Amino acid sequence: MTIIEILLTALAVVGVSALMNYFWPSRRGNFWQNTLITTGTVLIGLSVSQYFFPPKGKAPEGTAAAQLCPPAERPLNREVDFVDAKQRKAPVETEVETTWGQLTFTTNGAVLDRIGFRRTVNGHERMSYTISPAGQYEREDRCFLVAFDQETPYHYEFVDRRDGEEDVQLTYEARSSRATVRKIYAISKKLCTVDLTLEVEPRGDATLTPRLFFPSPIVPGCSIGGDQSRSSLFGGPPPDPTVLFVMNGASTKKLSGTALAENTCSWPLPEVFGTDGRYFIHALVKDPTKFAQRAYTGPANRCAVTSILEGPAVTEATRWQLSFYMGPKEERAFMPVEPRFDQLLGYYWILAPLSKLLLRILNLLYDYVHNYGWAILLLTLLIKLLMLPFSIRADRSMKQRGELEKKLNYIQQKYKHDRARLEQERAEFIRKHGIPGMGGCLPMLLQLPIFVALNSVLSVALELHQAPFLWIPDLSAADPYYILPAILVGGMLLQSLTVDQKNRFSMVATAVIFGAFSVNFASGLILYIAANSVLSVAQTKVLQLLRIVK
Repeated sequence: MTIIEILLTALAVVGVSALMNYFWPSRRGNFWQNTLITTGTVLIGLSVSQYFFPPKGKAPEGTAAAQLCPPAERPLNREVDFVDAKQRKAPVETEVETTWGQLTFTTNGAVLDRIGFRRTVNGHERMSYTISPAGQYEREDRCFLVAFDQETPYHYEFVDRRDGEEDVQLTYEARSSRATVRKIYAISKKLCTVDLTLEVEPRGDATLTPRLFFPSPIVPGCSIGGDQSRSSLFGGPPPDPTVLFVMNGASTKKLSGTALAENTCSWPLPEVFGTDGRYFIHALVKDPTKFAQRAYTGPANRCAVTSILEGPAVTEATRWQLSFYMGPKEERAFMPVEPRFDQLLGYYWILAPLSKLLLRILNLLYDYVHNYGWAILLLTLLIKLLMLPFSIRADRSMKQRGELEKKLNYIQQKYKHDRARLEQERAEFIRKHGIPGMGGCLPMLLQLPIFVALNSVLSVALELHQAPFLWIPDLSAADPYYILPAILVGGMLLQSLTVDQKNRFSMVATAVIFGAFSVNFASGLILYIAANSVLSVAQTKVLQLLRIVK
């Protein structure tokens, strides 16, 4: 169950509770039965909705990948036939330092062997790696490997290195009985881009069709089977951490999960093609010389997939230029390279501006306190202060509920023998005063977009990855000691004690629902909700003490 489903469930519990109190007066005050009936009804409704309307980005069970992408017109070539020549000397590794990370290239395949991104977490520099050295028998998974149908060269010679003001250039060359291959890399020192100039010269009468391989970003802690503890309440699959995407003009297509693993399709002449993980993107962003005649993937699972760009068949020396973005899913990093990557941030489209605003405020607070845990607490306090006028109004509305219910009971007793007149008087009462108790839902309605927007931010924000706070080692992961979920439930139960008995059962039901599923959510999000609950209790006590709300 996602955080949105939980929030909608909680909101539905409150709404259904108010309606039950109005339309079923005989059950007012019957706390536990009302709780079970309301919560059970809402959860069954969510189960049905998940069955018939699977989450966005998930293909319904049984849907073939061919229905989601163009079927390949000719067989996909995923195999690599390497030249069996023995390696005469040890491979040469070359490290390149930039302002954004560290890259290591090797003469084995003339490939990018490792890439790490520099990050500052709580004042300490850390490296996040999205590519690590492949094993001896995983040569096909290497980044920027160039392959042919036959006799793919694997042992290259390191030719040259040139360090300029804007980039670092590395040149590699290999020869076989069928071709001479030359690869020139240009690694930008400021942008997260790697430009590749590929030169292929067939020898004799050979016809060569080059293919270029590059892997998806490493997803920390991912397992092929998935973490089933994070599955949906009703047996739905956990989120897929690796997503394949294709961009042509304004069109963006995505594949993940089963559709990606069973992918047998290809995309002709893609403008942008690649994969994104939870925090990083590996993608072709520029192909001015039209190398990529079609793009497809190698064997895939939910954690990793290899992208393959297939070039044209050539019989003479040919030169291509390609540019790749190999960087984080952060606006400041990808906007100078490919603005369309904004679609990969995972924000809910209608709330994307709010999500971006919350992230900017969070980063601004971090600049002062130098810890994202404290920054989240300050953000919670700030939002609470902004919501204070609405909370005061809602508290007053809840206090007026008792008086309105007395009038409603009087109407029911007065016209209990005249059904038509009773319905008429009820309708008139609702027109003048509204449904008793619904005014108390106002703060939840106003905070729901904030919850949803903040959830999407905390789920994909690289800033929170591996960011510690007190006993929590990583604010982007679940609390390993379950302390935050316990504080959350305790705060919500305390909050329920600040309202009367008739309104209390819906808040207790909400606390139970949150407590059951919050153990699997990001600690940063639970920290926000728990702090919000504790501040709500403190706010109520202060308002009562100051006699702003009686």
